[in-house]
Amino acid sequence: MTQPGNIETFNDLIRAHRDRIAEYQKATLRLRPQEAGLSTTFAEIIRESEKCIADLVSRVISDGDVPENHTSLEGKIYQVWMDLKIKFSANPNSSLLDICEKGEDAMLKCYREALKHPGTLTPDDISLLSFHREIVSKTHDLIKAKRDQYHELVKNNQII
Repeated sequence: MTQPGNIETFNDLIRAHRDRIAEYQKATLRLRPQEAGLSTTFAEIIRESEKCIADLVSRVISDGDVPENHTSLEGKIYQVWMDLKIKFSANPNSSLLDICEKGEDAMLKCYREALKHPGTLTPDDISLLSFHREIVSKTHDLIKAKRDQYHELVKNNQII
């Protein structure tokens, strides 16, 4: 049986992934047609989060608890902020990638916090959360690289 705090941690991660999915769904709608490559990347990230959610939901259910099935208030506020930042930006997609990178920072922080007290987690839980953290870390690096590449193109007047 998992400690109650761990179930709360798993549910926090489920909410964070749901927020991440909502962020990338919204970001996809903001892309211009010539940026179809980002659309594909965003769809892969959504699938990644869906898989992480499935793993976490399974873990929560295995303990007889009820998994979260909604986004967080913080996620909703973040999306409003995202809309405003993009709306008033001189280069909306540059801002979009900045926002996505910050969202990836937040996901990494969630996993760092979840793994901060490994003594309360089972070895299987540590393995699962560490695996998820690695996936999120690689995605963070990918989004950061795309953001940096986009900034460079804008700086060199290759994208308006």
